[in-house]
Amino acid sequence: MYADYNFYATEYMGSLIPVTAFAGVEREASAFIDYLTHNRIAMAELPDAVQSKVKMAVCAVAETCYKQMMDEDSTTVSSEAVGNHSKSYAVVKKGFDERQREKLAHAKTYLHGTGLMYGGLR
Repeated sequence: MYADYNFYATEYMGSLIPVTAFAGVEREASAFIDYLTHNRIAMAELPDAVQSKVKMAVCAVAETCYKQMMDEDSTTVSSEAVGNHSKSYAVVKKGFDERQREKLAHAKTYLHGTGLMYGGLR
């Protein structure tokens, strides 16, 4: 776990994720960040500025995960007729690749330039 709810609310200034849902989406976001960084994050060894960027990236990805989770639970009116009142609902789900791209875009915002996403040998 890289970021706690206190960091999310006070430093990241987030308000979208309720405290009751934070642990689950933070776990998913941390796993995604570990995937992007090839499990190379050792927080104790990172400078404070980079630690903060990792936490911010986790919060950004956590919000994306939460939005995606909420989108799965929603339906959209796809058509509506007024005469004899008829409504049709469609469940619009994003594909796996699109969801991953969204998370990647938010993570890159904070991790770019840290060297943590470098995939080569060190």
